[in-house]
Amino acid sequence: MSKVNMRFLFGHTASLCLYSAIAVILPVKSASATEGTLLYTSDSGFLFALSEKATAKEIYAWVDRQKDDAGVDIYAQMVFHQGWVELFQSEFAEHDTRKKYKRLESLFAQGTQLLNLFIERTHHKGMKFVAAIRMNDRHGHNKKFLDAHPDWLLEEFPFGVDFSIREVREWMFNIMNEIVQKFDVDGLDLDFMRSGHMFPRETARESHAKMTDLLRQVKTMLDATSKLKSKELSLGVRVPQTLHECRLLGLDVPTWIKEGLIDSITPSDDYFTDFNAPYEEFGELIKGTGIKMYPSIHPPVAEGYRQLNHTHMSRAMYRAAVKNFYMAGAHGVSVYNYHYAWRAGWNPPRARYVMKWLREFKYPQKLETGDRHYAFYPLRSSPVNIRWETGY
Repeated sequence: MSKVNMRFLFGHTASLCLYSAIAVILPVKSASATEGTLLYTSDSGFLFALSEKATAKEIYAWVDRQKDDAGVDIYAQMVFHQGWVELFQSEFAEHDTRKKYKRLESLFAQGTQLLNLFIERTHHKGMKFVAAIRMNDRHGHNKKFLDAHPDWLLEEFPFGVDFSIREVREWMFNIMNEIVQKFDVDGLDLDFMRSGHMFPRETARESHAKMTDLLRQVKTMLDATSKLKSKELSLGVRVPQTLHECRLLGLDVPTWIKEGLIDSITPSDDYFTDFNAPYEEFGELIKGTGIKMYPSIHPPVAEGYRQLNHTHMSRAMYRAAVKNFYMAGAHGVSVYNYHYAWRAGWNPPRARYVMKWLREFKYPQKLETGDRHYAFYPLRSSPVNIRWETGY
């Protein structure tokens, strides 16, 4: 018999805890699948697994680990962020120039498009490869890009670009189209959680048609290329984990679903795992559409929890969160920033150990047999930094 650890039930905020407890014990739908899909999103964290002079063999070993240890079905590698591209040379943007990417220089010097190494190995291991696009990453590291396009920037949200500007949307489309035409990807995954705001706050709710038009353009391009390449190309989106928040940001998710513009949706916080978000809102919208839902897990559970020096989710916490996902109608699980699960740097024994946890999360019924630890902390115990907040 599995044990449900409820020791955090009476945490920082009693009303929040009570609400969360009710959310867990109310009658829910049965799990949506006997075997779910595991979508693993990787950013530059993979660099920790490479030597100072990276080799193709090391990249293959990283990709192999996703399948052999975790049982990943769809591997999403970040290839665009902050105005930079990653792992290939582009006509429309420069490659990330930061120090940590120096280890890739020897491979580029050989004329290697590193993105091809990832794609070929992913397919060799029986996984699908999707190119992850951070739609408006506002870490602010690419000063050259920011200085070159002052007229594109969101004044209210530092380091972000304004998607109400036609040239911004055209530029983003050109990068996506370039990736799809040049590389044997299986689709695109558009990450709207890096970093939330796409439009000025005052006009965001009225700007949804502009983002929807961009998605129509991308979907049309994918469908046309699917016919040319005789393979299905998918479009996934990572969005805030409530429909209300999506609306505030100008992301018209109901229309995207109604028009069949997307093939999968990942409701997600930007950094933490949320046990109690209303994922069922999305589950209801996608019923009968064929669109898949993959809510996201992240290694940090909450800011307050981190301040207690327990930085990462335990295996039992992941089980609890993923169990709730399936009960809300999910078809699988998305994994984000998972390299934090083995702490800073590269720790192969720890990494392989926690990667193997993921395999269990593909099977809703297996989650019944292990301990499940439901944490009831607010995601953030301090005012949200304006750089990351998403609308409230």
